[in-house]
Amino acid sequence: MTNDSGEKEEQVVSKENTYTPTSADVGGRLSLSVWPADARRNPPPVPVTICPLARVEPDMTGLGYVSRAEHTRTTYPVDSDTLRLVSYNILAVKYALDDKGLNGTYPYCDVKALQNGYRDSVLSHELPAYNADIMCLQEVEQTRLKAPILASLPGYSCHVSMKHQLREGMATLWRKDRFVHRESKEYRMKEVLFEHPIMAEFFKALPSRLRGGFKPRNTVMQLTHLQQKSNGRDIIVGNTHLYYLPTANEQRLAMSYITMKMMQHYKQQVTEWTSCPLPPALLLCGDFNSTPDRAVHEIITTGALNRTHPNRVSEDNRDVIEHPCEHDLRFGSVAPHPDVPWSNYTSSFVGMIDNIYFEDSAFDLVKAIPMPTEETVQEFTALPSVRYCSDHLPVIGEVRFKDT
Repeated sequence: MTNDSGEKEEQVVSKENTYTPTSADVGGRLSLSVWPADARRNPPPVPVTICPLARVEPDMTGLGYVSRAEHTRTTYPVDSDTLRLVSYNILAVKYALDDKGLNGTYPYCDVKALQNGYRDSVLSHELPAYNADIMCLQEVEQTRLKAPILASLPGYSCHVSMKHQLREGMATLWRKDRFVHRESKEYRMKEVLFEHPIMAEFFKALPSRLRGGFKPRNTVMQLTHLQQKSNGRDIIVGNTHLYYLPTANEQRLAMSYITMKMMQHYKQQVTEWTSCPLPPALLLCGDFNSTPDRAVHEIITTGALNRTHPNRVSEDNRDVIEHPCEHDLRFGSVAPHPDVPWSNYTSSFVGMIDNIYFEDSAFDLVKAIPMPTEETVQEFTALPSVRYCSDHLPVIGEVRFKDT
């Protein structure tokens, strides 16, 4: 058997006349060696190797995404006023396995299900099954971009932003038959905070120790300007992955406010550049590493932050963010929703930390695609597992333009 990079990792898996592949074979390629029947020859006959055979794929009928894909079988017409959106942290390879190639991070998960070949095979079937109009991915590595992501989505274009030094980042994808790509921008949060004029007031109000905490952060925000081919309507799609550390609520507070201010600023620029009578409609997807009770959600959805919100105080109670965090945008969200109770489900944490936000003035929520049942996820303790290739599940929602 050989892996997808062509490196020889051959081992004999059977000497019988028939062989049924197992989960351990997924992602590899099976070779068949045949010996001539006359074993009495001297010297012995040389085996003939037939290689490679087809890559071994997992049994898709038992995978977790299949039940959710029942809700996304259809593709919306190019002139539809409804958009299907997907936000998905696909779990970077570097986080799935430890330095020794073992499942130290997810000890309950079969290490074979964390291997690149297995997870990429699942992902190559899962992503196209959602028939998304716009898809925002997090923890994307360049090594996985061409395959399985783009190879499985030939009808999509893509913009990728990588985090400095981490070798993983974000990808925003859109249907080529439905949208024209106008522009993509990326902003590094710490650079915006320290250098952009629109953040000057907030920067002054931020305690100096919290400013210093921003310096090592690699957090990036993508903004992608798309235009619908059918009616010329402009859309701005944001995609981000906020810093993960549980004790860094005040940093995520600042990052969410930076995101809102930059989206507001870019919306004003696009409005001035374009001749469309309607302002661009805003969407924001990502892994926000914050549950809906945290400051991030309140800033995005209400346009400010309550003066008494506990996330204003640093974890060690030494600093307080007094700035009101006001902006002019208002967003609805796919979650919290009865059908979407959580998006990250591991043995140590269960919560709704991924989301899709849509500008209230431009969109209505049509539906949220339900998450699988908790019993299904718990079949193999938690995520990831042989049924699910990430510790996150994609948030999938459909929104409709209000003005059409």
